Amino acid sequence: MSAILARVSDIPDGKIAVYDITDTDGRPSPEGRLVAERLTSRLTASGGVRVIERRRLEAALKELSLSAAGAVDEAGLARAGFLSGAGAVVTGTLTELNGGYELNARAVNVVTGDIISAATVPLQIDMREGPSAMRLPPARLPAHPAAEKEAPQAPPGWNLWPGRGKAFFRDGAIIYCTESRQLDNADKPRSGYYPGLLLEKEIAGKKWELEIMADYDMKGIGGQWFSVFVWLGKKGAHPHRPSPGGSLAVTASRQKDTGYHHDFFGFAYEPGGDMVRFGAEINSLRFERDGDLFTIYAGTDGKDYRKALSVFSPKGGAAESQRLVLGAQAFGDPGSCAVYRSIKLNGKPLF
Repeated sequence: MSAILARVSDIPDGKIAVYDITDTDGRPSPEGRLVAERLTSRLTASGGVRVIERRRLEAALKELSLSAAGAVDEAGLARAGFLSGAGAVVTGTLTELNGGYELNARAVNVVTGDIISAATVPLQIDMREGPSAMRLPPARLPAHPAAEKEAPQAPPGWNLWPGRGKAFFRDGAIIYCTESRQLDNADKPRSGYYPGLLLEKEIAGKKWELEIMADYDMKGIGGQWFSVFVWLGKKGAHPHRPSPGGSLAVTASRQKDTGYHHDFFGFAYEPGGDMVRFGAEINSLRFERDGDLFTIYAGTDGKDYRKALSVFSPKGGAAESQRLVLGAQAFGDPGSCAVYRSIKLNGKPLF
């Protein structure tokens, strides 16, 4: 930050925006989000520059049909920064190194594309302390943690794909609680994160209706969510979303991230679909299939359903296998839980 403030006179109009700090492949990470939040807070507190709100930068990225979550080149980012009213944009990468992290950050002039200033800084980060923390024990990752004494359980007729997370079938409900660094979109460890536990139920037919009712206790530190999706693909393939063996995943996800002030229900299909957001009050979902047409409706307490998304997919419709999958993702502290009170297929309970 000091490198940026030392060149504040070179920042047009003294206005700056902070974009995602990604890994070296351009992918966002919870640690990168935390660093971006911290940089934003410190630049604002310094009084030396005016910091443009991230939502204005996101709106500009959307207007330019660019991603608002990583994989944006500096030219596109500079154009978005200009449209948002910033004179410079801070971006960079965060890399795990020697038990900690190395931050490589730079401020880019949005008019000329020139780098105004750059810095390489070693960091220690503790996700457990939320978005204000920038120093923590070294980020060496433990081996996959042992589950509680009780092994994960699925309802009769359901399958379990092992991974991080805890799931139990108790008192006629499925209880799923997160563990840190778990993913619902991977079947192998990557970049310090691990595949999450998945529960699946094979379903049949080309015309059906699934209704799911659930309650959520969201912690949200570092970003957490619970996903419910219909996965269509090859028989026997791991049903993460998206996966090499998958043709289509139609997903609803309860998400919370205190660092980004996100608290919503999101709906998307993969590959290729943009996310649609509904309010956090959603606790009822209805998935429908009619041939190659797949639709999700969102409601509250089993009523007031509204269409969230619809996708026509002949490739998904021709898939060998279709499954209802419950998963979760957690970057920071564990402890968020979902209680699936009722899941019905064509009005018949699935547990």
